[in-house]
Amino acid sequence: MEQLTGSWVSSSQETIFFQTWKPDAAPKGVILILHGLGEHSGRYNHVADWFTKHDYLVQAYDLPGHGKSAGVRGHAKSFAAIHDITNHFIAELNQAYPNIPLILYGHSMGGELALDYGYSNSAKIDGLISSSPGLIPGNPPAKILIALSGILQAISPKTQMNNNLPLEGLSRDTSVVDRYKADPLVHPLVSMKIGHEIISRGQWLIDHAGEYPEIPLLLQVGEKDMLVAPRGPIDFAKNHPPLVCKVWPGLYHELHNEPEQEDIFNYMLKWIEERTVIRHS
Repeated sequence: MEQLTGSWVSSSQETIFFQTWKPDAAPKGVILILHGLGEHSGRYNHVADWFTKHDYLVQAYDLPGHGKSAGVRGHAKSFAAIHDITNHFIAELNQAYPNIPLILYGHSMGGELALDYGYSNSAKIDGLISSSPGLIPGNPPAKILIALSGILQAISPKTQMNNNLPLEGLSRDTSVVDRYKADPLVHPLVSMKIGHEIISRGQWLIDHAGEYPEIPLLLQVGEKDMLVAPRGPIDFAKNHPPLVCKVWPGLYHELHNEPEQEDIFNYMLKWIEERTVIRHS
């Protein structure tokens, strides 16, 4: 495996950090990863290592306001602005690897972002994996705050607040939680704008799941997830029967960091390869 890093300046003049993991053999597919709230692409090194060993090229970038990318911590202009960044990387990957399938794989907020991206950009990807998507927060704010969030994010979009994530719910492997807490690139912040979009777009996606494009789509969530409500992807799946929704019994939020991570990886790989995803034109 070869690991490369780089940076790219977006149209809004934000420097975006990215990483690429190349397999030793010619890749048979490409996976672009979108990470979750408060974390960064470096926490997916082991995920990339596993997939490169199975001849997939993996790329991930740090979202604005996260990791080594520029911006106010926990803030971006909008989900749409993040999609513009995702568009850049997908266009580059499609140009560099035009004859193999491209899978968009997002976790947590990244899982919601991936679903939201796929709603309007399905022609640019060949399959989508949404893991523990943040469609409904596990510990939602008070209803009065949700009602006021539309006004607050318009008045002061960059104002930061603590995301109050229950870190003990990340994984049943306590070393994962310890490393998360000690990671200098991890932060507990979310802006008014992004907090509002997480909640509003999540419910919108559930309500409009019946109109979702019929692309290869895998949703998965841990039964005991504390950071997002498992009923979010379950409700989405009820409204969009063509997709596969896998609920992992007893598992927590970061499926790829649970003791059963090898089962998770094999399940995703089997899902990708059984569908023999056809390259889009």
